[in-house]
Amino acid sequence: MTKYKTQEKVDHLSALDKAIEDNPYSSQLYKKRADYYAMINEMWLSKLDYSQSEFLKKNEITNVVIVGYGSTNQPKAL
Repeated sequence: MTKYKTQEKVDHLSALDKAIEDNPYSSQLYKKRADYYAMINEMWLSKLDYSQSEFLKKNEITNVVIVGYGSTNQPKAL
């Protein structure tokens, strides 16, 4: 079983940075990074990310309208 273990360390901050780069509108990712910064005692960076998380959370789109087209090409709400 030891041959399957890796000695490679996971850099959690880099993983969070990459996830935020891929999806900069996710309030949850900013919250996770804020928690990580707080854990390593980087309070200023933690506050910045927490503020960004709260801003995105307040402005998230919560209603999605799906429009489909039938055989008459008239828009129909689903």
